[in-house]
Amino acid sequence: MNNRVLSLAISSPDQTLRVVGIVLILIFDAILVAALPWIGPLYTTAALIGILILGGCLISDAGFIILLAAISQINVVGESSFEFTRMLKWGAVAIVAAATILRLLFKGTTVEFKADAVVRYFALYLAWGVVCSLLAIHPMGSLVNVLSKSLFLVVYLFAISTITKRSHLDLILAVLLIGVIASCSYSFVGLLSGPYRRIAGFMINAGGYSVALMMIVPMLVAAGSIYHRRSVRLIYRLGAAIGMVGIALAWSRATWLMLAAATVVFLILRRQFKLLSLLAMLVAAVAIFVVTDPQVYSLFRQVSRLRAGTTHRTSLWDYSLKGIREHPLFGVGPLTLTEDVLDARTADIGTRFFLITKESEFNAHNYYLHIMLTTGIPGLLIFLLFVYNLFKHTIRARREAPNPESRAFQEATLAMLAAVLVGLLFDTGSLMSSGSYANYFWISLGLTEAIRRNHLLASNRA
Repeated sequence: MNNRVLSLAISSPDQTLRVVGIVLILIFDAILVAALPWIGPLYTTAALIGILILGGCLISDAGFIILLAAISQINVVGESSFEFTRMLKWGAVAIVAAATILRLLFKGTTVEFKADAVVRYFALYLAWGVVCSLLAIHPMGSLVNVLSKSLFLVVYLFAISTITKRSHLDLILAVLLIGVIASCSYSFVGLLSGPYRRIAGFMINAGGYSVALMMIVPMLVAAGSIYHRRSVRLIYRLGAAIGMVGIALAWSRATWLMLAAATVVFLILRRQFKLLSLLAMLVAAVAIFVVTDPQVYSLFRQVSRLRAGTTHRTSLWDYSLKGIREHPLFGVGPLTLTEDVLDARTADIGTRFFLITKESEFNAHNYYLHIMLTTGIPGLLIFLLFVYNLFKHTIRARREAPNPESRAFQEATLAMLAAVLVGLLFDTGSLMSSGSYANYFWISLGLTEAIRRNHLLASNRA
């Protein structure tokens, strides 16, 4: 692949940043200890742990990605409000991002930003989005929407540029593992202590939570093959299994299909045809049992929400197609409100009930239709070019992988991409959602590319 390289190098030590980080940690810890009688032991302990983690991220070169991997699936903890949690989360991210940028400027090494397939086609997508914004119903809002999407490219570039050591890789994988175990355990305890509900981890949105797990689980599966110690491999495989259970109990039918697609692709790439056949027979046996037992089938329809059907989605698809026919070239605009596409008061009952629980921004619940509706048919063609080149690049990286450990991550990425293509048939959140769970796609993508570029598994030592 032909790459254009932008190099940035300013020679200066970054020890000052580390010292400042340590001093800030000590100051915050002292304040928290002094405030213990007012805050309470539980919240003080949680705050101490949080500040220690934040301090560690400030000190680490890969701290931005580590922090993002740790908190992107956290929207609510305990009785905290969504607004308060969000403020703390993105405040911490901004601090660590600024520290990471300063470190990149101060370090004496050269940082290379390569314009690979992801960068080039993402830039093309953004450029077309800007053009569509100029002709949109809401020009300024559409332009802000496009610019906000560029942050996902920043996440990808940060991952490649800062995950430069094997220790960085180990730490990020450990953070992903701990996040899955902690969030799933939190939800499992909730199921045992309360009425039935879809598990959502530390998120509010069960669907978004299952998508986040769907982006993380392939990385954990790959991690289970790169360590020499059996105990470590077992822990990562156990974490991946827990994540799969979490996906199942989130009761997102789209994510079930995503998991099935990822599993089939990964097992084919790994040439595990016997295991694939066994899983197929097991799924068939379970399906027959569910369908033939009236009580089990009734329970399954209830918990999987099959009784509700998919009327609202098909209605939204119809409205999207109508908008595409009316604006085929530039679309309605990257920021498309519900009222721009339909009148909720005249919609059918199922769609109207669904829309009143959503924000004003229109969601076609199909990314392919959504991108055509918002940026026209050219927008879809640019996206398909992006996907094609991403698959092409990853397949070539798998073929050129220096060892089985590196190849495992390329195969996990291909499985993740297959899952995303399936998931986008039913929703829009896997790639560029307003929800922070979309970060995990770009973290995983950048992590795999960092392994390839920086040869992190060239000499496996774990």
